[in-house]
Amino acid sequence: MRIAVIDLGTNIFNLLIADVLIDKFNIIYKDKIPVRLGENGITKNIISEKAFERGVSGIEKFNEIIKKYNCELVRVIATSAIRNANNGTNFIDDVFVKTNIKIEVIDGNKEAELIFEGVKNTINFENENVLTLDIGGGSNEFIISKNNNILFRQSYNLGMSRLIEMFNPEDVISLETKSKIEAYLKNELTDFFKICANYKVEKLIGASGVFNTITSIISTKKQYNTNTNLIKIDIDDFYSLYNQIINSSYKERLANKEISTYRAEMIVVTMVFLKFILENLKIVTLYQSEYSLKEGVMYSMIKK
Repeated sequence: MRIAVIDLGTNIFNLLIADVLIDKFNIIYKDKIPVRLGENGITKNIISEKAFERGVSGIEKFNEIIKKYNCELVRVIATSAIRNANNGTNFIDDVFVKTNIKIEVIDGNKEAELIFEGVKNTINFENENVLTLDIGGGSNEFIISKNNNILFRQSYNLGMSRLIEMFNPEDVISLETKSKIEAYLKNELTDFFKICANYKVEKLIGASGVFNTITSIISTKKQYNTNTNLIKIDIDDFYSLYNQIINSSYKERLANKEISTYRAEMIVVTMVFLKFILENLKIVTLYQSEYSLKEGVMYSMIKK
């Protein structure tokens, strides 16, 4: 059976088309569109007019591709930006009228479960507690697991689009703004850090997204094997990249061919967030998983 999965993220819409077999799937097409659905509205719980138009247009483009590939089943998953928007239902209705596509809105816990379903298929989880993290534009999902079993999962509305709208960082982020972001994160994640202390997590797996960008940049200077679904990131390489990014201007980031236009704005705050997590949890081992939510949806469908 040929299946299409669309992940409607806050900044990016992802399309994955695959032929599903008995216990696996073969990817035949994938694409992404930077719709920036949360722009100028994420902190107000609304999808702005221009973002609304970009989002509908993005799904219409994906719908044409889905028809071209003769997909038998289509599953479209909406996350933070749509589930929290006061006009999210209007968006869903408009998409249905124009494409006949039904959008499925999932809550944060379900999102975390599907992310983990994708990530766990890139690594053999050993007898240790592991933290999986998905950094999004609207929310971030944390999953603590052991031996492929979820011990804790939680979604926090601390996505990068939200933080940018809240703190409006300078072209080259100032120490003051960085400190304000960290203080806010410390307050919002107090309970989470207590939970992690009980589980003694030392390994973090980043789910796709910005983690792909991180490994791509590092790979231009060091020999990382990027032809795999799981890449180990040297922790010193991360901190070196952090210093590079944190002191860069938007223009300088745009000049880096490994950083896409939509990522150039987000990556500074993202690196602040990730460094904050790594240091507070004393993480010593960091990985990047190629798989995330859309692959997790595929695997969940195989199980059915």
